[in-house]
Amino acid sequence: MPTVLTSKKKQGDLLIAFFHQGFNFDSAKVKNAGGGTVTITDPLGYPLKTDGAGGYALALAADAANVIGLIISPQTTITLAAGASTTRPCQILARGPAVLDKQMLPTLDLAGAAITLATLVTALQALQIRFMTEPVTSSTQAT
Repeated sequence: MPTVLTSKKKQGDLLIAFFHQGFNFDSAKVKNAGGGTVTITDPLGYPLKTDGAGGYALALAADAANVIGLIISPQTTITLAAGASTTRPCQILARGPAVLDKQMLPTLDLAGAAITLATLVTALQALQIRFMTEPVTSSTQAT
C-alpha cells in the first residue's frame, strides 16, 4: 500500500541510504528544456535527463529510460520558463550506491503524464541506485 503524506516529502522519505555526499550527489542548476513554463510543487525525487550540454534538464514521462539523476534537495516549488534554469543549484542524486524508497518516486511528470515506474527504476538501477519498497522489519525470539 502506498504511503500517504499530508505534507511535502522530506529527503529521508525518499533517500534511505547512500555512500558519500561528495560521491553520490552533484550540485547543478536544472533547465526546463520544454516549450512552456512549468511548475513543480514538490520537486524532491523528480527525474532529470541530460540537457545536451553536460548539464541536467527536467525529464518528462517519455524520458524515463534516459533518466540520469533525481532532484534530492528538499526545495520549495520550482517554476521555470521555457529554456530557463533554476537560479540556485539543486542537489542531485547522480550515482549510487544508494537506496531509495520506490513508493516515494513521482508517478506523474510535470505535464501530468504517467511515468512508467518500471522504466524509471531500470534507468536508476543502471546508476547503481537500488530500491526498497517494504519497511524493514525484525523479529525477536521470546525465551
